Amino acid sequence: MAPMARVEFPDGSMLQIADQLVLGREDFKGLIREEEINLISRKQMRIFREGNIYFVEDGHAGQPSSNGTKLNGQDIAGTGKQPLRDGDTIVVADVLNLVAHIS
Repeated sequence: MAPMARVEFPDGSMLQIADQLVLGREDFKGLIREEEINLISRKQMRIFREGNIYFVEDGHAGQPSSNGTKLNGQDIAGTGKQPLRDGDTIVVADVLNLVAHIS
C-alpha cells in the first residue's frame, strides 16, 4: 500500500496529496498578510510521489521560485527533488510555514 501525504497549513487545515501537487500563490491566499502574498511564486513548489517516497522541489518544470523554498531550514532552490518525511517543515518564501505528514 502506497503512503499518504498531507500538508498542514498554519490554520490547522490539511491538504491531501495524491501523486503530485503544485502549490503556489493562489493556494496560500488568506493564510498570510495580503502584502506578503506576492512574495510567493505562482508555482512555488511541487510535492510528488515516486514509488513509496514523497519529494518536494522548489519551483516547477525547471523554473525556480522567486523567493525560494526551505526544507527543515535548508534552502532547496536549485537542488532538485528532496525526500519529504513525516514532520518535515517547509518554509515558503520565508513567509509561510507548512508541516508535512506522511503515513
